[in-house]
Amino acid sequence: MKTMKQKHFVAAVLSLAIMSGCSSDEIVKESVNNESIAFSITANKNSRSSEFYCNNNLPSDFYASAFVDKGDGILKNYMSYEHFQENNGIWKIVGDERYWPGDGTKLKIYATNYISQYLPTGEMIYVGLETNSQLIGYTPPIDSENQIDLLYSFTEQGKPEFGKTASINFRHALSMIVFKAKNSLGHAQVKIDEIRLGNLAQAGYMYYPTKPTDTNYEDHTGAADYPEEATVCTWPKDHLVHGKVVHDDDATRMFHTELPQTVVINNGELKNLTDNDIVDGKETNYANVFLQIPETFPAWDHSANKIAIKQKTGAFIYIKCSIQNIADKTATEPSADDVYIYSDNGKTKYLALPLNVDWKPGKKYIYTINFNGKNGGGYDPSTGEEVLVPIEFTVTVDDFADAKNNDTNI
Repeated sequence: MKTMKQKHFVAAVLSLAIMSGCSSDEIVKESVNNESIAFSITANKNSRSSEFYCNNNLPSDFYASAFVDKGDGILKNYMSYEHFQENNGIWKIVGDERYWPGDGTKLKIYATNYISQYLPTGEMIYVGLETNSQLIGYTPPIDSENQIDLLYSFTEQGKPEFGKTASINFRHALSMIVFKAKNSLGHAQVKIDEIRLGNLAQAGYMYYPTKPTDTNYEDHTGAADYPEEATVCTWPKDHLVHGKVVHDDDATRMFHTELPQTVVINNGELKNLTDNDIVDGKETNYANVFLQIPETFPAWDHSANKIAIKQKTGAFIYIKCSIQNIADKTATEPSADDVYIYSDNGKTKYLALPLNVDWKPGKKYIYTINFNGKNGGGYDPSTGEEVLVPIEFTVTVDDFADAKNNDTNI
């Protein structure tokens, strides 16, 4: 497991612990068996919805454009948005081949691993190389299962010398967001079966970096290992869209992930909700991981607007959960007769909490949702009222009152 730099903060409703770390980049080596622009790789075909790419799991195809810089500040087109695909261990252009310039001229090559496509639901993932292919337009799917690990690469290279290879290193354009949950309530059981993210960027433009992405990073140990800023893509704030976009959905549409089964969290337990699993030393099972557009965005302000879904200016999380009281102090699980503190007639119900967003490309953020009863324990999105109200009292005591005939001879 990668080591990640950790920082803590307390949200206005539930405690959230957040850790950030880098994900591995990808490297692809060029074939040298001819003059054509082709690539030799060892790439496993992967499911977009359940895995992310790394050096051990390279994408099976990508799209690239190339330009020549003659020194006048204007890039001359050399090839546009060519599709490279694996064929017997070699990545070649689908269709007529392209060839390296023979005069030593270097090409500026911009590449990405996806183009626009329609999902079975009819929703379109829009990925497009725009204006000289130096930026990418992107619209992420709502369902985490359909979200993609969008990659990008920029390199300046010419025809390699005989016996040597040129290389392309891909980096992750999006931020990976995962959730864990902890029950610190003492005498209650929590069940969770869905997570939604609201008021996040629903479309935007990614700008390629100004310097090549040639250096490959693996096994990151924190911020010190993060690539030089000029070699990392950017998502300008003024090119991000919050609210209603091309799908004609309501402006409050939310990204969501339904957990494969209800997660039951007893007192003192910390459980994984959407993070990947480790099987035989390898990370796997990414179907419930969010891959979101990197951005910095303020949290929903409950004091300004109690009902989260009507708040258009802040990010929030919806957790579909139930919280059941445990009456018996010696029990670890509720009985059939124990009542619910928060539910929809015994079923899970959405709970809202603010989300401070400060995400960078190629980093993984782990949010730990701590059910601890502090600051109201979250909010009912339909009313804006606090979910957990502690049983506590102010106390008064009556004075002794004089009884009638209070002077009695005995």
